[in-house]
Amino acid sequence: MGIVLRVHDPELNRTLALKRMKSPRRGDAVAEETPESARRIARFLDEAQVTGQLDHPGIIPVHELGLDPEGQPYFTMKLVRGKTLQEVLPLAREGSEGWSTTRVVGVLLRICEAMSYAHAHGVVHRDLKPSNVMLGRFGEVFVMDWGLARVFGVSDGAHSTELIDWRHGGSPGSSPLITEEGEVFGTPAYMSPEQALGDSDAVGPQTDVYAVGAILYEVLCGTAPFTSKSSPVDNRQVLARLRSGPPTSIEEVARSAPPELVAICRRAMERVQESRYDSMGHLADDLRAYLELRVVRAYRTGPLVELRKWVARNRSAAGLVAALMIVLLGAGIVFGGFQRSRARDQELRADSLEATQLAADAERLWPIHPDALPSMENWMARADGLITRSGDRTHELHALRNDLLRTGRAKTVPIPTDPRLTAEADAAHARAVSWSAYLEEKRATPPRNDATPVEIEQVRSAFEVLPAEIEYWEARAKHLRRDSPVQEALQCVDRFDQSRADALTRLVNGLEVLEQRVRPVIVERAESSRVARQAAESPAWTEAIAQIDDPSICGAYGGKVRLRPQVGLVPLGCDPRSGLHEFWHVLTGERPDKGEDGNWKIGPETGVILVLVPGGPALAGAQATDPLAARYDPDARKTEAPRRVELDPYFLSKYELSQGQWRRITGRLPGAFIAGMSLYSDPRVTASHPVEKISWWEARETLARVGLELPTEMQWEHSARAGRDFRYLVSGEPNVIRSLANSLDSRFAPLVGAADPGFDDGFALPAQLGSFDPNGYGLFDVLGNVAEWCRDAYSDSCEKAPPRAGDGEVVPVERFARSYRGGSYRSDAFDLRVSRRHQLGPDDRAEDLGVRPARRIDP
Repeated sequence: MGIVLRVHDPELNRTLALKRMKSPRRGDAVAEETPESARRIARFLDEAQVTGQLDHPGIIPVHELGLDPEGQPYFTMKLVRGKTLQEVLPLAREGSEGWSTTRVVGVLLRICEAMSYAHAHGVVHRDLKPSNVMLGRFGEVFVMDWGLARVFGVSDGAHSTELIDWRHGGSPGSSPLITEEGEVFGTPAYMSPEQALGDSDAVGPQTDVYAVGAILYEVLCGTAPFTSKSSPVDNRQVLARLRSGPPTSIEEVARSAPPELVAICRRAMERVQESRYDSMGHLADDLRAYLELRVVRAYRTGPLVELRKWVARNRSAAGLVAALMIVLLGAGIVFGGFQRSRARDQELRADSLEATQLAADAERLWPIHPDALPSMENWMARADGLITRSGDRTHELHALRNDLLRTGRAKTVPIPTDPRLTAEADAAHARAVSWSAYLEEKRATPPRNDATPVEIEQVRSAFEVLPAEIEYWEARAKHLRRDSPVQEALQCVDRFDQSRADALTRLVNGLEVLEQRVRPVIVERAESSRVARQAAESPAWTEAIAQIDDPSICGAYGGKVRLRPQVGLVPLGCDPRSGLHEFWHVLTGERPDKGEDGNWKIGPETGVILVLVPGGPALAGAQATDPLAARYDPDARKTEAPRRVELDPYFLSKYELSQGQWRRITGRLPGAFIAGMSLYSDPRVTASHPVEKISWWEARETLARVGLELPTEMQWEHSARAGRDFRYLVSGEPNVIRSLANSLDSRFAPLVGAADPGFDDGFALPAQLGSFDPNGYGLFDVLGNVAEWCRDAYSDSCEKAPPRAGDGEVVPVERFARSYRGGSYRSDAFDLRVSRRHQLGPDDRAEDLGVRPARRIDP
């Protein structure tokens, strides 16, 4: 019928969705109005009218209806960002991204509530299906696409409401949304039998009830009704199967499906309308009862029901007092057992839901900060309450398992391990074994008398670096194997036994993971949050604040930086060469020590050192058009156009983030040059080398865990220049930078087939942090070594988005790529200009791309 565009409303500065009729083709004789074209327009207008008059949070609001310049009708709606239910169903089956069957049932409940509102206002949707349900990023649920909706009269006393048909004088019966007899509209897999037969008089609220049941069928079975995963079928075949009888029973397709949901689905999909739920509200009541662990009306089985049927068939025997007493006594015993079993099942389900929720909540307990302590402590209290019951659950599982195996109602089958985890664990173990053998060989072999200094240095660095790396890779191999142990599962004859055994197994395994792996992590985060709070109470803050506020001591700040103790930072004093104060970030490693040369000794365990950078007017970029204007650079590109902004003071790391710091934050280590490697003639790689081969997304998420962030391009260049306007930090000529940065040299050029630049900076690949001299602000390796991600989206010269005051971030329109700066060991010296900009996608990684953390000042 039409197309949907994303449009911008300049008056209210918002983005909307606009749906309009498709324009007729030029020269097409069919472009003239025909009964069919008029009917299409009428249906399009009625869709806008129906959607616009249904004012409910679960129904997309319509903002405007009109004609475009081509004379085609259109209407605008709220733009929903998110996924369709069709996209979410596979995630729920895999248990990924926080989706589960229970969560999808919650979505169905929201659909029922929206449709109950629509039915109360005389509208039936007629095309409910997963692709017509949108799930927003913040929990919104919208029923979409009312193009096949039907209007019918509703009489409910004084509270009756009818849609106003503004084109046909307000009579619901005259609307083209009411289908002619025999027409079939909808999607066959989710279509009710009356729709499939074209019986328009029978189409009503229970038609939508059937469709929700069909969606629930797909949730439980993994495939829509009348379809198959193994053999695809077209709509005609689905329609024929629908007309001939019900779909395959859920018990045959999904034996472990919760029986309450099976009963709800079966009742909603009854072929006879009178046997279905009589309203969408009653269907919602049963879904809500399932989610709240209450009795589901559609699911009533067990001894008590059987007893009632027996009494109805044997009225004469029921009149006998003795028989009645026996029956009542037996029923009481059986019913009591049933109730106890039911109560245990409800407790089991409640514990499973709580364990799942705790695991999901643990992933959201970031960043490490004193403000997060109440949430962490509340999480630990909830987890402890559940873990105390783990022994009972384990005993219950063992008793059930032994009983099923003893009575022959089940057998054990092996569970295949994840081959990817096994391969990764084997690789980690092989790395540990290889380096252990190398280390033992070097320890057993005395050094040769003619050994070169390089060979002697390589042996010495091996003794220093490899023991810690061997320990790390052995621990990682053990951790990965614990994630994929060889296990056996029960395969039961009865589906109810299977369902209970599976539920207990999942719960026991979940509680074990919760107790042994997740809870220790949260305990560690809570302790780190307390350490961060204690850092702000360090007595060194009193002296540091006074020095920063005194222009005679710290002239670089001009007495304009107002600072209070910062959570998680400890003052290290003022760098005498830069005149800027430096701070230890306590959550990223140990306090640094000074070396004999006055520089910090950066070891594998050293934490991040932050420099307090003064703000003020900042100019970034360069131009190649006016030699007399500021920042003239004949090599400047259009994307480097100068930009000015007033920057607030901020913290920036003195060094690039090291491998050891990244490992402590994430528990893992990416990169091409892993600590322990010996590459070419370079010193052996250590955890004090920069981390690299990380994406923009990984860098942003990892830094946020400890209260750090990516610097903006304005902040990066302002700090890199350190108050100077030279093209290459301290000079306008590239030759000078060769002695100040790790760039492409005679060691690296042969590796990539580049021309020999004629100099050797001592490193073919990334160098250990602090191997070259710092810039005027005391920052190391702002040019060369590894390039550094910035926060900004990459904007080109055609976009005039100004930098934001305060932090200088540039937010261009609809840009995907992200900026990185500084060049690397792969960069020619000519390409290490301070204003040089580069871009990559936020998911991309490179062997020469790392990160330099930044931090805002606590207000």
